[in-house]
Amino acid sequence: DAGSPDAFYVRGSALLRLRRPDAALEAFRQGVAEAPSQARLHVGLGDAYAELDRDAESIAALSRAVALDPGSKWAHAGLGAMLYRTGDLAGAELHCRAALAADPDLAMTHRNLAGILAERGEADAAQAHREAAFAIANLFVARAPQPRATVLALTTADTGNVQIGRASCRERV
Repeated sequence: DAGSPDAFYVRGSALLRLRRPDAALEAFRQGVAEAPSQARLHVGLGDAYAELDRDAESIAALSRAVALDPGSKWAHAGLGAMLYRTGDLAGAELHCRAALAADPDLAMTHRNLAGILAERGEADAAQAHREAAFAIANLFVARAPQPRATVLALTTADTGNVQIGRASCRERV
């Protein structure tokens, strides 16, 4: 059914992957209107707002997702990333740790937590999370909404070449 909450979620997620956050935002808004108690629709809504640099709205949507599903790794990871992006280190740490408690294999959440800890001067703890992130995913590529430069990174051991734009601090499925 094209008007079902699942259809809105699938459509919004696909539009985010296609880098069409305005259209994704509309799909997630429609999904939330149809099924306001589905946390994953609020996560998607928060992700779309984040891609549009509408931080306060992203945080509100992700906070709602956490309230609806306190065990959601994606809600906590997204909220932690947004709070980190906006400078709320205490809130960001809380939600990053909650996400990692739900799934210790979230590489970008380990990276975010490493950054938080490094900003606090906790170098050893930060390094442990950097190492955990690298062990999970040896390469991090996240495209910024407005890349300023493109870099070709040459790698070794037959791992290939990767084009990298200016990185952001978000990871999504």
